[in-house]
Amino acid sequence: MGEVLVRKEYKHKSEFIFMEVFFGLCVLAMFLAAFLLPLDEDVLFIRYIFVAIGALFAVPLILGVISHIKYLNLPDSLLVKTDSENFFDFFNRQAIAVKSVIEVKVSHFKNKYGKAYPYGDVFLITDYKTIKIRYATDIDEAKEKIESVLKEKGVLNG
Repeated sequence: MGEVLVRKEYKHKSEFIFMEVFFGLCVLAMFLAAFLLPLDEDVLFIRYIFVAIGALFAVPLILGVISHIKYLNLPDSLLVKTDSENFFDFFNRQAIAVKSVIEVKVSHFKNKYGKAYPYGDVFLITDYKTIKIRYATDIDEAKEKIESVLKEKGVLNG
């Protein structure tokens, strides 16, 4: 297949699950409140308010489930050097010419106290756009691997 440059990290599984549980419970609470409240016919609009609030909570729940499915379907290798002239980005499903990459940047995920983790996003800056590869692990090592391939091809100076 080729040399693996960027691998997928598995720390986000719990975040997706917690988000889905939270929004799922919010939707359930709103629909239970809407249909189990004993209401007279003259205040029936309150039921519609609870249903509307539940529907608003359902939107991030559905988007979160879709993101979780996309995350689970990602292969273990996110960026692979296919041959001496190309990379293949499995996150964005595209081939990238080695000669078109100008710079490689990384962005560490941080907690609310500022502690940086060894996983995050890798950015490949090309002639025509910036390519973001999310959910990468050991991003400093990945950056070094990518830069060594670029130096080998004479794309980066130094």
